[in-house]
Amino acid sequence: MTDIALGSTEEVNSSLFDPHRIICNENDDLYPSYRRLTFISMDACDFCDKVETPGPYLFYISIETKNGWVTCSNDSCRKKGEAALDHYMKTRAYGKANIFKGKCIKVRRTSGEFEDNWKLSNSFVEPLIDDNGVERVCVVNSSEEIEKWIDIKKILEWNKSKI
Repeated sequence: MTDIALGSTEEVNSSLFDPHRIICNENDDLYPSYRRLTFISMDACDFCDKVETPGPYLFYISIETKNGWVTCSNDSCRKKGEAALDHYMKTRAYGKANIFKGKCIKVRRTSGEFEDNWKLSNSFVEPLIDDNGVERVCVVNSSEEIEKWIDIKKILEWNKSKI
């Protein structure tokens, strides 16, 4: 594990961390799952169980959804918060459409016409699952004046030549 990992399995399984809410990266670093960052206590920290230097420092996945991590002022905890956010943005943001992050993609407009000047929205990086169980991501046109929530499978299908 790297120096920004949470630590041993015992720490992860402590009462502070729910073992079902852990995300791991390829280096086996462990991070607690993100949460909604509203009404945060000044003594909150997602990375330690005894806050000695209150923060809070907030690491948002998205300001729109207010999800992310909170840390105390401890440098080690802040580094873990930065690492958790970085890991999420590199591997989990936009679900399976993550491979198109920062690229122009083809999208079918409501009219049925295809346009290839769309991109994944920076405001909504978390995929949403609709009432039918379809995983969707938000895309915006080049001027960012129009946004649409599109089925990730459709994005992959329409842009398979870019994979």
